[in-house]
Amino acid sequence: MHFAVGEGTVTAAPKAGSSSIRMALFGRLYDVREREEPEGYWVAFVRHPLARLVSCYQHWIVDRFHHRMAIQGLTERMPFPYFVEAVSAIPDSRADMHFQSQSAIIRGEPDFIGRVESLAEDWRHVQKHFNARPIGRHNSTQHADWQSFYTPELRAVAVERYREDMERFYESDLHR
Repeated sequence: MHFAVGEGTVTAAPKAGSSSIRMALFGRLYDVREREEPEGYWVAFVRHPLARLVSCYQHWIVDRFHHRMAIQGLTERMPFPYFVEAVSAIPDSRADMHFQSQSAIIRGEPDFIGRVESLAEDWRHVQKHFNARPIGRHNSTQHADWQSFYTPELRAVAVERYREDMERFYESDLHR
């Protein structure tokens, strides 16, 4: 998740454009050099926590159930509200990286924070600092608009679970 790019680091949490970022940086998805902790000039990419949770649900619960989710007590094709409730009860210290908070992955203050929602524009910053290729779309999950998955009550549960992410990266959307 902390990708070594020359003397710097690019961090992308799972379900936050990490496949597209690896392809643009290295031309492959796997066998890329990672760091335990960021070094040098540090760029991190995040995704709206509630959109990221929908993507995780669609990818790992609905489209292709993965044993990693079963280990977490989640079940194949479980209804989204049950998924949100279950994930909300799992602390980051035990959470699978696909729904662990981005704040648990991005500890500290990156030099630049890019967002999936403005990836094309924010990627230019990476290209400038790391001479990276243009970014494409790889391994994207198809689903309805993420906001349509949430009732006001369910949104409140998810916002509480990802409160630190919301405060650090999406404060303007915290109280909607």
